[in-house]
Amino acid sequence: MTDGHTIEVFSAGCPVCEKTVARVRELAGPSAEVAVLDMAAPEVARRGPRFATVLHSDMVASTQLLEIAGPRYPRLLARHRALVAVAVTRRGGHFLAYAGDGTLAVFDRAGDALAAAVAAQRALAAEPWPDDLVPRVRMGLHTGDVYDLDGEPVGLAVNHGARVMAAAGAGQILVSPAAVAALGVAGPVVDVDGIVVADAGWHTMRDHGTPVRLRQVVADRLTVAPPGVVAGGEVAAAASVRVPA
Repeated sequence: MTDGHTIEVFSAGCPVCEKTVARVRELAGPSAEVAVLDMAAPEVARRGPRFATVLHSDMVASTQLLEIAGPRYPRLLARHRALVAVAVTRRGGHFLAYAGDGTLAVFDRAGDALAAAVAAQRALAAEPWPDDLVPRVRMGLHTGDVYDLDGEPVGLAVNHGARVMAAAGAGQILVSPAAVAALGVAGPVVDVDGIVVADAGWHTMRDHGTPVRLRQVVADRLTVAPPGVVAGGEVAAAASVRVPA
């Protein structure tokens, strides 16, 4: 007899999965019901985690920009969102415009997320904004498990990606260690595309007990802060990565 608790187990129906389900039933005992969810079913697959790269962006000093823009702000914000959305969707990402001046996009491949971030920053820099209304946008990339909640990406990876973005300066694209690993950047390699992932130093981010070493994207037509100086005065060697055209 159960006490009303249900344990859900996602299964692909493989032998290892069956052993895992059996072990969960054994540990749960008679006090809980174990529900086995078939990952082959589309409605179940959407509930499971998706290993993806998230791209966060928002305008720097947006309140000041809003005060200057006045009634022109909605049009400026719409154009900002459109430029980012085009860069994201052209590279296979799922774009979400959400509250305020921030945007969020999710990609299956870290390389596509990186390419989209660079394309978006270049498009924003090339846009003929009014002289007194030039939005500067910061971006952050992080890779991890993302869950779908009625079409909205949620999970620790989404929150962590927002922290990475918040550490960036105007025009800067910061990349987390997990996203660096997903890009396959392990050290200096030959630069073939003019896009470099360079050391940005150690950053203390909210809700993180220890500093995190981030990297930043350096490429033509991007205005970014110089690479950070790390502990001991060393600047780590830059590494480059091939991204989709």
